[in-house]
Amino acid sequence: MDDLAEVVDDLICVPYGAGDLTMDTLAMFLFGWILLVLFVLWLGRFLYERFVVARSKSKSAAIAGPVAKTDSAVAADVASVAAKKQPVIAPKAAGAFVPPTPPVRRRMTRQSPAPETHKPRYLPAPQATGPDNVVVLWVNDVLQWLYNDLVIVNELVQVWIQSLNDYNKKSVTEVRI
Repeated sequence: MDDLAEVVDDLICVPYGAGDLTMDTLAMFLFGWILLVLFVLWLGRFLYERFVVARSKSKSAAIAGPVAKTDSAVAADVASVAAKKQPVIAPKAAGAFVPPTPPVRRRMTRQSPAPETHKPRYLPAPQATGPDNVVVLWVNDVLQWLYNDLVIVNELVQVWIQSLNDYNKKSVTEVRI
């Protein structure tokens, strides 16, 4: 009997020749490019946060400035806005988080809550073919009957599931798994 370590060594695939060096070079080249892209991404975000966002924050702070209003002035502003009846739009703050717009989804249900007024669509059953016309006609009639009567189909499925469960219980007791 062979040594177990030799059997395991026989199962390991090791490429010999220049192919393994080529793959190592390609993997390292790809890894280097990934690192370079990640560094450029990090540098871009850092510079953007440092210069662009900081500049917009300083401008908005300089424009806003401290303003003191009396209660009567605030009440007059509210009254003038209410008199105009324009839609209220929140002012945009520089650098404020804006949630992403959800994708437009198609409606999967009916739009009206009223009951359906039309009959369900007719589904033709699959047609059997064969050399014996009597058998083919009988099979087609049975399939059409099953397609049109869902109560019978549900009952047949329940009987089938029950028989599968009984068979599994019997096989478990016989095999003792």
